[in-house]
Amino acid sequence: MDQPSQSQDDSAPPPYDPEKVADALSRDRLSKYLARTGGNADRALTLYVWNAEVGAALTVVLSQVEIGLRNAIHRALADAFGPDWHRVARFRNAHPRVQAELDKAEGRLRKGSPSLPDIIAASDFNLWRELLRPAYGGIFWSKRIPLAFPSITLTGHERQILTALHARAELLQDLRNRIAHHEPIIGSNWEPIGAKLADRHREAVELLGWISPDLARWVLSRDHFAAVMAACPEPVGRVSRSSGGRA
Repeated sequence: MDQPSQSQDDSAPPPYDPEKVADALSRDRLSKYLARTGGNADRALTLYVWNAEVGAALTVVLSQVEIGLRNAIHRALADAFGPDWHRVARFRNAHPRVQAELDKAEGRLRKGSPSLPDIIAASDFNLWRELLRPAYGGIFWSKRIPLAFPSITLTGHERQILTALHARAELLQDLRNRIAHHEPIIGSNWEPIGAKLADRHREAVELLGWISPDLARWVLSRDHFAAVMAACPEPVGRVSRSSGGRA
């Protein structure tokens, strides 16, 4: 009779040399993970992988924030300038940053006359974050914030609301860019691991809810951020006194 197979001993050494893997990835890139794990290369690599996993979980939400913002701000622009707002000279040519971002999106498409949906899809987060600046308040936002964000709960003057929206979009874009560039998002060495990630996740979901409560609920139904956070391989409250390397 066959004997049941034995499970692999958890204490068995890994089939690779963690020190050589750390050298291959560069210890500069791993510096935050090494600092968090007392210089233990194997644990640092495990934390490095978790950083990528929690980034992937956040991307589920952040990608929809970008798409939701595009469509929300497009509604306000179309109401102010018409369905071809991207071709309205008094808007496009008067704002160099907007013109540069639209030119960049059109350049990616390599078409003679790309459609507005194509341009919106090819645009960067930079364009939509830029359009949330309070400086655009009198240009097209006047009385149109509820059109773009029908369920918004922020109160105050239009300029105050746009300031808060722009600041939030900037924070979320920065996190999204760090994830895309494979940077650490576990936080500074003097704060608990991932201390700010739950805040960014909450802010992203709230922003989606301001655009569409149903969109927020749909994203949350597919969200696994909390489970990944709970699976952090290092104690979440651990703080390292050492610092340096890549931020």
